[in-house]
Amino acid sequence: MAIEENIQRKAQELGIGKWGILKVEAMFDYGERLRERMDRIPQGEALYGRFMKFADPRTTFPWVKSIIVVASFYGHYHIPQALLPHYGKYYLVDMRLNPASPESQTLQDFEAYLHELGLRTVTEAQYGLTALRWAASKAGLGRIRQNNFFYIEEGSWIALNAWLIDRELECIKTHHVPACPPQCSCCIRSCPTRSLSAPYTMNMATCIRRLTTSSEAIPYTDEVNQMLGTWISGGFLQGNSSTFQRNPYGGGS
Repeated sequence: MAIEENIQRKAQELGIGKWGILKVEAMFDYGERLRERMDRIPQGEALYGRFMKFADPRTTFPWVKSIIVVASFYGHYHIPQALLPHYGKYYLVDMRLNPASPESQTLQDFEAYLHELGLRTVTEAQYGLTALRWAASKAGLGRIRQNNFFYIEEGSWIALNAWLIDRELECIKTHHVPACPPQCSCCIRSCPTRSLSAPYTMNMATCIRRLTTSSEAIPYTDEVNQMLGTWISGGFLQGNSSTFQRNPYGGGS
């Protein structure tokens, strides 16, 4: 039995619905897209240049040949309505902050099985070792839409994890996520800090997530404070996913 088939069987056993494998070469054009973004925004090189290494993980790990990507849907958690205007949804149920969460346990079991198969792996759960959304798109798990979010059929409440491995494997999936209408600008018009300035373009310097969580010195002018509105944190909230009830009807945006 091929290794890909073994991984498929284990993923089904663990309840992992969205996963795929791409060869490391499939990431190379990420560098071109990143360069396009850097050219579109002020100080683009300073903000995004550090991510250029994600286009070829072999610059850090020369032995890497393929990438396994898993998309975990967290829309089954019910978020208290009172928190929604103040905290980013993802960070309220962030599995990276709670190794005991069901999702984190599943990923740990999945990684242990990869080792049983004799694969050498490396992963970094909090920030990743490659461009996760680009890798998930290349693996056929879903689509990056014009607001830069990654979507699967259930929505965009997605956590992505990836393992760099030392074997040349491939398992590209098929998704049915439609593209954004060409002329749609709803997300751009809704972005309170204008971080989203054009399709597939984001200025990290003005993103609420960075403004509310960064350890860097940020000038909180009256204009910036007004744009932030009621947001307390677009980033990490200490806690764990067991705080929230599961929503049997799913969710997402």
